[in-house]
Amino acid sequence: MLSKLLRNLAGFSAASTSSRRFARPCYTAGLLSLACLVTTTYPMKTRESSSQGHSPTCDFRHASADGCGAAFCAIPPVDPKLAAKTKALFVAPAPQFPLTDTFLLHSRPTATKTIYLDFTGHSTTGTAWNSGGNTIVTAPYHFSGGSGSTFTDPELTQIQEIWQRVAECFSPFDVDVTTDTKFDLPANFPDLINSGGADTRWGIRVTIGDSSPDPAPSAGGVAYLGSFIWDTDTPTFVFSSRLANTGKYIADATVHEVGHTLGLSHDGRIVPSEGYYTGHGTGVTAWAPHMGVGYYVNLVQWSKGEYVSANNQEDDLAIIVSPVNNGWGGPNGFGYRVDDAADAFATAAPIGGVAAGTVFNIDQKGIIERTTDTDWYKISAGAGTINLNAVGANDNTMLDIQLELRNSTGGLIASNNPADQLTAAITQTVTAGTYYVKVDGVARTGPGTGTPPDEGYTEYSSLGQYRISGNCVVGSGPGGNVVASYNKNTKTLTLTGDKNANSVSVTYNTAMSTIEVLGLTGTKVNNKTAVQTYSHTGKLNLGAVMGDGNDSVYVIGVPASYLNLNLGSGNDSVGLQLCVVDKLFVDGGIGADALVTTTSTIPSGPPDKVIKNVP
Repeated sequence: MLSKLLRNLAGFSAASTSSRRFARPCYTAGLLSLACLVTTTYPMKTRESSSQGHSPTCDFRHASADGCGAAFCAIPPVDPKLAAKTKALFVAPAPQFPLTDTFLLHSRPTATKTIYLDFTGHSTTGTAWNSGGNTIVTAPYHFSGGSGSTFTDPELTQIQEIWQRVAECFSPFDVDVTTDTKFDLPANFPDLINSGGADTRWGIRVTIGDSSPDPAPSAGGVAYLGSFIWDTDTPTFVFSSRLANTGKYIADATVHEVGHTLGLSHDGRIVPSEGYYTGHGTGVTAWAPHMGVGYYVNLVQWSKGEYVSANNQEDDLAIIVSPVNNGWGGPNGFGYRVDDAADAFATAAPIGGVAAGTVFNIDQKGIIERTTDTDWYKISAGAGTINLNAVGANDNTMLDIQLELRNSTGGLIASNNPADQLTAAITQTVTAGTYYVKVDGVARTGPGTGTPPDEGYTEYSSLGQYRISGNCVVGSGPGGNVVASYNKNTKTLTLTGDKNANSVSVTYNTAMSTIEVLGLTGTKVNNKTAVQTYSHTGKLNLGAVMGDGNDSVYVIGVPASYLNLNLGSGNDSVGLQLCVVDKLFVDGGIGADALVTTTSTIPSGPPDKVIKNVP
């Protein structure tokens, strides 16, 4: 750890250049020469391993070599004319968290690899950008009256939007997209540096703002290829003012440049000859590749060159998660997230939700992590109507959803995938019984109209987060019995399940100052179907031992000193909604388990948060 920090603070030295894939940075004062940049085509360094068997190149307008073998690639700034035609399509999502938490955001805090979005200003020294001894100063991201370390509410709101959008594009992977300013402290620089050997924690800094001197005066952003695995805190730059200080454009440029640091090259076309493909189609299904330019379309995905006349067939996903080599010296060090839901009806866990009288209100979140992934959930429904609505993230979703309802043997009852939408919905009248919901990320076949022709897209990168809502009549289900007991002196609720598939909700009724325990999908509580109610004030201590079986525990609106949930073997799930938890301990046991938190405050990590056997 200390050696990593000392290397970072000491600056660039010839003794540690081998892992950076270059001999020495030779361009004047660490800057791209604009005259050369716009008149000369610079070849990139040949990959150490390339499935295409050729040396990829960056578009000559925004790519160069440092004169000594290293390659950096950029993305163009926003074209105001194109932006004016499409900007109305991109609605900024509402902040997910209080504005006071803007610089504490993490998409996957347990991950060991990090993408740090640095909005607070940074001085870049001792890196390949600083060969002339200069220091590149990136100013804090201000566009609405903020100054220095003080950010206005519109600025904080947009920072959260950018984080949400970038995090969604990396949601299939086991990598943390964060705004946590702890990475501004020298003591934490080593967590962005790959020092080799036993080191398991590294990542990339993305400085978002305007920089002086400017590393790439004609670009929207710039990065060194493969630098995610380097042994210096070498940032990628995103220039906010050339991206109209707009969340969508800044996020797209950030994902593109981080893609370069992970080893990816540009996606353009052969005919017409162009370095960046800006996409095709209209409306919400208009498509472009991340490594082209995605500013002007709604759906931006990773690619392997499956569109017409693509000039680059590299497999983005395979390069990102390769355990061997990203093509520029070694692996990025992370793979896909562990699958969070069953891939077949036989192992499906009960769908999330809460019963209200005779109505079961569905609320289930999930992630399609891989091209081949499908997610299945079980519904025990009474006679009546099943209503289902599935939507992707409302911030840079990559997921085109196909939703299916299937019977107790897995046979198809209904399917929905609107051609002009990314969402899906089903309304189906059913008899009482067991049903299954299947979520899949799918392709779209375009009509072939427009310029360029709308050819649609494959299912290759139809990935990311989704949420299923809806309702059905509460069914009887195959559930067993959960014994609930409450100790008023210690304010402790204990749940003990049998070997059956049990589903139970624990809700705090603030109006009545009561804890309410309700069995779902046929589960009884204390051998009763009625809600069990206990008078309670203050914080709750909840312990649950659910035994074997596909169990679900949903905790809603509960302030808790601790939650200790032992789910046993089976495909189990825990849902926390509107909860404030001081200490959280979850052991999923053997099986495909899931932990979903919605608008809840939980500890960030050990010792107060310990999650075992749950992705």
